[in-house]
Amino acid sequence: MTERTLRIETLLDVYLLLPELYSESSAKAYESSFGRIERLTGRRLSQISADVVEWEQLAAEIVWAGEFTRARTPEARQRAFDGFVGRVSAAIRRARERATPRTAAACADAAATWERVARYVAAAENTYDAQGKALLPNKASLSIENLRARLGRVPPMSIDTAGAVAALAHIPPNKVDSYRRSIRFFNRLIAERGTHSAIASLLPARPIGPLPTQRDPAMDWTRCTAEFQADLERVISRALRAPRRPDQFGGRLGSDPVANRRRETGGRKRPIRNKDARAKAFRRALSWLARHAFPEREPVLGLASIMDLLTEDNVEAAVERFLDRSATAISLKDAKKTTSLTTWLSDLGTIAERNGAGEALVWAIEDMRLDLGEESDATREMSASREAFVKLVDRDPAVVRAIVTGPRVLLAEARRLLGRKNLTTHQRTEALHLFMAATMLAIQLARPLRTRNVHEMLSEGDMPELVPPRRERASAWLDIGRGRVKNRKPLEGRIPDWLWAVISAWIDEGRPAWRDRATVKDAAAADMSDIGAGQARTCDDANGAPRHCANHHLFPALSGPGAVSRQLINKAWNRGMARLGLTGLTPHMMRHVAATLYLAKNPGDYAVVAALLADSLRTVETFYARGEGRAAMDLFAEVLTELDPTLNLKGVA
Repeated sequence: MTERTLRIETLLDVYLLLPELYSESSAKAYESSFGRIERLTGRRLSQISADVVEWEQLAAEIVWAGEFTRARTPEARQRAFDGFVGRVSAAIRRARERATPRTAAACADAAATWERVARYVAAAENTYDAQGKALLPNKASLSIENLRARLGRVPPMSIDTAGAVAALAHIPPNKVDSYRRSIRFFNRLIAERGTHSAIASLLPARPIGPLPTQRDPAMDWTRCTAEFQADLERVISRALRAPRRPDQFGGRLGSDPVANRRRETGGRKRPIRNKDARAKAFRRALSWLARHAFPEREPVLGLASIMDLLTEDNVEAAVERFLDRSATAISLKDAKKTTSLTTWLSDLGTIAERNGAGEALVWAIEDMRLDLGEESDATREMSASREAFVKLVDRDPAVVRAIVTGPRVLLAEARRLLGRKNLTTHQRTEALHLFMAATMLAIQLARPLRTRNVHEMLSEGDMPELVPPRRERASAWLDIGRGRVKNRKPLEGRIPDWLWAVISAWIDEGRPAWRDRATVKDAAAADMSDIGAGQARTCDDANGAPRHCANHHLFPALSGPGAVSRQLINKAWNRGMARLGLTGLTPHMMRHVAATLYLAKNPGDYAVVAALLADSLRTVETFYARGEGRAAMDLFAEVLTELDPTLNLKGVA
């Protein structure tokens, strides 16, 4: 018994076949989903290819705001959209299976065989034999279900390398890894058929061969000159050494083994624990550069040093070729939606920086990486902190007033507590923590910063990041150099007067009071966590008591030249937010608060917000122009209209 061969080329062909694929009630639900496609994409069904990969790529670009209104919460609306996309994908797969000529008996036999294998694997996973050896690992049944979904048209014993490779061509790029893992598990079943006698007759006679990959062979460095190979080892060795803290006395005090050991370990941003893995990563990055900058590879063999390879022109050429390759190969993910390219560029930047390359090369590599990162999946999707912020505002719109008025409220509370007589050490510490929280909140409202920049902010010294007004009627200024910002983009801008009043109060009143905790007893009783790791008491007097020393940080440590610890910053912030009733508001979340504040006062000015957050314009528009981001902005706007007009909120973000 044979079936006629159907031609499935567009979604219109799938739509016309729905009554034959599903029951009457199910067909109506699928027809409704197909009816949405033309409205959401602006294209006719006959213009869209009946290909699962192309459909899911098209669905990723759909703006579905205003749809799925029956769902009450943002999470439910997201699930409804995902269900809509999944139904269309399932209909495409079923239609293609329907178009494949086969006998009904063969189809039923394949389904029954897969069911037997699936039942056995589900029962055997996480079980042990008489010797205590695990029969099958955890979640082994998921691998079988994955294979049944991809290869269920044929019985398991008929699967071969050609069939597995053919199925690989129709799998979306983000599902390829799970498919390869499932094939590896299936090969394990075949190799251990003696252990699984219940399904031994249902498995193929031989393992499935290796599936092809899109990765080209790595660079063979042994073909290069001996001089180049020696330089490669030196470059990687230097790249593995994290930056050291310089000796502030220039060696004038002589050699001190303890001090030297502290300098070598205390100055690292993050210790390299697995140097072999990092060395391999650096080699992979250089191999990627050589293969893409020189597709023929032959010019690399004549180079004398790594720095001849690691140039701005070569890196730029490699990036362009890699992007072109990902755009033309349908089985590859878009390079701007993955982290592989940004990882290679990050490693190349580390190699260049630690081998004494000029700032122009280091910054050029960083700029290339950041330009790609602005369009990555992680940036385009709503982050966890943004989602938490939207939930916070949705639950209680009054939090807007609490946030905006928070710096003045906390400042007044800190002054009230410090004005009391006979304060205990705990009460004084709590008041100073509230003072810190008021200052941090004011800074984040003035300009959205990452927590590290607030924590390590400099208010004095040769290069202060907080610049006070230089004359009457002038404004305070925020000026953070490129070298102290994560994405290497300088941050500068005016600080509104009503926020500078809070920040300057900490500098004039709170900071001296914090530094006046001059006895070891007070420091230990209040909170010794402000002494950061690796910070020695270089400012103690002859009797061992801490004394004042030059410290230009806005939040200085009680001893030593550094800032207070991150633990103390978090403790002070949490105390302040608890006092305001804003439990759950994190410092990083204030980036989204400031952006929403600005848009509430200046609707539609997304370009300014993109500059403030160092995000792409597309990212800002995607979140704040519609959906939950727009709802939060509207809530802010409603509350701002009711706030005290003396706040002078113009340009608050």
